[in-house]
Amino acid sequence: MKLNRSKKGFTLVEIMIVVVIIGLLAAMAIPAFQKVRKNSVSKTVLNDARQIAGAAQQLLLQHPATDANITIAYDTNTGAISTNLSTGGNIQDYLQKISKGYAGNSIVYLSGANAASAAFNLTLNGISPRDLNPSNTAASNNPGDPINFDTEGKPL
Repeated sequence: MKLNRSKKGFTLVEIMIVVVIIGLLAAMAIPAFQKVRKNSVSKTVLNDARQIAGAAQQLLLQHPATDANITIAYDTNTGAISTNLSTGGNIQDYLQKISKGYAGNSIVYLSGANAASAAFNLTLNGISPRDLNPSNTAASNNPGDPINFDTEGKPL
């Protein structure tokens, strides 16, 4: 009895070659995607820091506080921020939200003489201080370490 075999389809070797090619493409693409994602998150942190610094400076100009420090309450789930100064100002007048996911529930913005070393810091898992400021060799290279910013929101 003769079996009627179809000549259609792919051989095992052809399928294995396709799988190897897809594996090579994935091996090249995944690190590139991770780098792009890390750069995107770094730019988001820099933008948030710039906005926090600008809002805090504006708040202090409009409502001078006696201690000139602002404690910003930060909701890690929504990114909403708020603060109330004794002089009646609220940072929500200048900035409503920043990105979600920063560690901690408050940011202390120090101005004037108090900000000699750093005005404030942000901590985000997966981003190290050196990621934002590669020229600073003294900065930590450990992801999740606090990132210090000056009064203008530039990384130190």
